[in-house]
Amino acid sequence: MPRVIHLKNQLKVVLVLIIIIFAVIIAVRFSVIFVQHLQDTVRGRVDIVALWNDGNYTEVLAVTEQTLARNPMDKTALAFSGFANYYLAIFSSEIELRQRYLSNAIFQLRRYLSLSSGRFKGEASYILALAYYSSGPSFANLVINYLQQAIAAGFERETMNEYFALAHSILGQNEEALFYFSQINTAERTFLFYFNLAEAYAGTGQHNLSEQNFLRVINEANNDHLIDRARFRLGVLYLNSSRYPEAQQIFEAFLARHPTNADAFHYLGDVFWALGNQTRARQLWREAIRFDHSKQTVLGHLL
Repeated sequence: MPRVIHLKNQLKVVLVLIIIIFAVIIAVRFSVIFVQHLQDTVRGRVDIVALWNDGNYTEVLAVTEQTLARNPMDKTALAFSGFANYYLAIFSSEIELRQRYLSNAIFQLRRYLSLSSGRFKGEASYILALAYYSSGPSFANLVINYLQQAIAAGFERETMNEYFALAHSILGQNEEALFYFSQINTAERTFLFYFNLAEAYAGTGQHNLSEQNFLRVINEANNDHLIDRARFRLGVLYLNSSRYPEAQQIFEAFLARHPTNADAFHYLGDVFWALGNQTRARQLWREAIRFDHSKQTVLGHLL
């Protein structure tokens, strides 16, 4: 009987040893897997940063996509995916591709910001604001919102004043726009800056200051498209200021260069109506409708 008990005790000891050995094997295998995963993660992040510093946005996007395929909530990959998509959009000349990159940038950066914490929260908010600005004027409110979030996170750039000013200007908040325009350093003021400043002054009824800045663009800029825009908007300013002969001169000269521009025909018609020449006004409005059928809704009842 003692022999049987001794044998049972030996079996228990062997069983315990087997369990311990098995547990050690599992622990070792788990630690190896964990270390490998940690190394892969660190290696991936080092690669992302190195590629980013080299300006290789396409490769950054490829690396982040691989990382996100394994871990969809990897914070570093989400942030750099958003950054890379935005910069690829900016440098893209194809409209559809540019819009796809912008959409992806917005999606990834919003996912990143939805996390409770993140090292790049300020940068992500700033780039998200720029991505929304590049997506069109209907996102002006979001531009302001994410610029404010970037500042709240301790991230500031001198270019923020310009984007604040432009977004407020789009929303018709001209007083706020003028404040931010005034914060932009003189060295950074381009002719596009003066064009936008003129628009903001016009929106607040400061017609003299608006005229000065439009004329500065017209007389000093070397960008024909911007000069044309400034001339056209100066014509609208003169029309709204009841300076009809000057408005007439600008719109007639504009139509000599752009004979199918429906808006110019429309405004020139308004000038002649204000001058009391209703026959000529109606002729011009008919031309406006001919080149832009949507104007029928606005002008049709006047013909």
